[in-house]
Amino acid sequence: MRVLSLLGSQHVQDDIARMLKRVTFVTSDCQDTVAFLSVLEQDPTIEASLISRQQLLHVDVDAFFQAVRTVAPSLRLVLLTDDPAGDRQRLENTFAIHQFLPAHSLDGHALERALFGEETPAERPSKVKSLPTRGPYRIGIFGTTHGAGVTSMTVTLAEAFAGTGASTIAVELTGNHTLSTVKGKAQYVCEMPPEPPPQFTIVDFGVPFHITPEGIFMGKSIPQEIVQLLQGCDLKVCMAFAAPWQIQKAVYFMEDRNWRHEITQGYVFLFDSLPQGLPAPPVPIFERNDPQFAERVAKLFLGR
Repeated sequence: MRVLSLLGSQHVQDDIARMLKRVTFVTSDCQDTVAFLSVLEQDPTIEASLISRQQLLHVDVDAFFQAVRTVAPSLRLVLLTDDPAGDRQRLENTFAIHQFLPAHSLDGHALERALFGEETPAERPSKVKSLPTRGPYRIGIFGTTHGAGVTSMTVTLAEAFAGTGASTIAVELTGNHTLSTVKGKAQYVCEMPPEPPPQFTIVDFGVPFHITPEGIFMGKSIPQEIVQLLQGCDLKVCMAFAAPWQIQKAVYFMEDRNWRHEITQGYVFLFDSLPQGLPAPPVPIFERNDPQFAERVAKLFLGR
């Protein structure tokens, strides 16, 4: 795995390199956020990053992570911090940071798990292969809150399908134009493709509904025709958080009387970790690193 670091110490990078033989640092440890973003922009092969929270004390953290996500929307982010719980609550919801590890005790196993063991299923393209030439199929991805990983999942699923040789277009309907910066095997656009459609269209719907932490619907952020486009997808993937202050946003779709008739086997919910104490859901629920999700995607399309 090719990794970029912002650790504030070359010695720390060297120690990590000795612990993790499968990691290749693309350059020496970056001295500041400017250098980090410069390297990231110039090298599209970078797969993950290790960032020390200490290196962000005197910068606009939100602006930095927004810049990172603009340059590399599918980059795996691992933050080393003295306050994992606090930073997780503040940052995870916005920037889809994958792991928060304690900075004071670097553990090789924890680092390896953070970098290799928690991939979203779509980051394993070998799980989706030999797809039929039938179609077209449309997969819609939306989140219950910002930072849930919608854009990352869009990119990784699009690249997985395109990697099989199938014609694939990823469409961003959020107005952010983030996907226009992605270079890969799939085609990335900001409007629905004209007829005839490709074999696979992966649509990033962003966060189309405003749901409070208590699970109360407050309105839509997209027109009704876009909602209907989402509902008409062959597979709908909802990205959500399992934290107590986020879980009710996902529960809303499962229990609210206005949505229950829409939730069918065409929906899948992906959580950052399996939620605890959730009533028996009407749809499949997976953890993002659960290989069964990728297998379900493959089976869904291979079985048609």
